[in-house]
Amino acid sequence: ISESVLVKFIFAVRHLYHDQNSFHNWKHAWSATHCAFMIIRHTAAGRLMDAKMQLGVMVSVLAHDLDHPGVNSDFLIKSASPIAINYPTPNVLEHMHWDRATELLKDGAETDIFGAMPPDDK
Repeated sequence: ISESVLVKFIFAVRHLYHDQNSFHNWKHAWSATHCAFMIIRHTAAGRLMDAKMQLGVMVSVLAHDLDHPGVNSDFLIKSASPIAINYPTPNVLEHMHWDRATELLKDGAETDIFGAMPPDDK
């Protein structure tokens, strides 16, 4: 992973967390990511995963609540939120977070940290 692409990815992720959100914000994402890093580094879990799997865990944890609006999926559905309309499933937020993450990681994106990897490793 090139340093410049990694920095762009991290800043893009940071931008998609909202400071006004009292819980699902950048501090939460960074804290959860640090926790995952410590588990990988200091427990048997890290020895059970190869480097690609460890990277996948770290990226997943960092991006797990991207663009979180601060309310739950049930609220979004009951209020007919545009987010719920766009993701018509009971787990609205999980689909939205996934979509935001995959936008950052799509082929050719300046934030695609997996861009230099062989296709089978993505």
